[in-house]
Amino acid sequence: MSVQSHEDGPSVLPVADALRRVARLSPAQRTMLTRLGEAGEPVTVATIATDVGVRASTARETLDGLLASGLIRRERMPITGPGRPSFGYVAAAPTGIEGPMGMFVGLVTATADTLRDAVPDPVETAGAIGEAWADQMVGGALPDHATHPDQAYADLDLGEHLDKIAYFFTALGFGASVGDTRQDICLRSCPFLRDGVVDPLVCQMHRGMTRRVIDRTSRGRVQADLRPWVTPDTCLVEFTDADGESTTP
Repeated sequence: MSVQSHEDGPSVLPVADALRRVARLSPAQRTMLTRLGEAGEPVTVATIATDVGVRASTARETLDGLLASGLIRRERMPITGPGRPSFGYVAAAPTGIEGPMGMFVGLVTATADTLRDAVPDPVETAGAIGEAWADQMVGGALPDHATHPDQAYADLDLGEHLDKIAYFFTALGFGASVGDTRQDICLRSCPFLRDGVVDPLVCQMHRGMTRRVIDRTSRGRVQADLRPWVTPDTCLVEFTDADGESTTP
């Protein structure tokens, strides 16, 4: 079914903003947004009402709420006969995290495949990509670490910041928790898993990112290294001080 003209709809939404809006939806709105996303084409009020088993008036009320949220758009349908033109509704944003996350993992995996074929030392380059990744995030996800003066870090006890660092990694999908000794961070999930396997170059990107995040957030006082798969389902971030001695960060 082709669309004749655009009627109502949001400007482009950043994915993170769209997912926050999805999280605030009612169950009925979430169901309807999912159905619109599955349809892949504009759907009329009558069609979506029949699909989800509600009255047309109820469907229209739910659609109006989704329109106001910016998560769907309304489009004028093709004119097929006499009478007033009808309108269709189509999802204009991700219906959940799976789509954006799958795209992200695919992009990272494709980057790793390209590195193997395109650079002399793909391991070193993967680490550099991870460091650049960290530089993009620190100051956004951890803004206070980017703005505090260096002098404020003269007597830094990184242990006071480990929970924040763990939250940072959890927000990226790594399921992080601070170890009992507060000398390491345990990662119990990995967003890069595909069929139970992670590309070693992707692990190297993650290692580079981890090292850089800790280096920047400690102003060089603490170093960190990622040990992938110390158990079949756990990775470990270990900390040392600038002299290479184990530390309680």
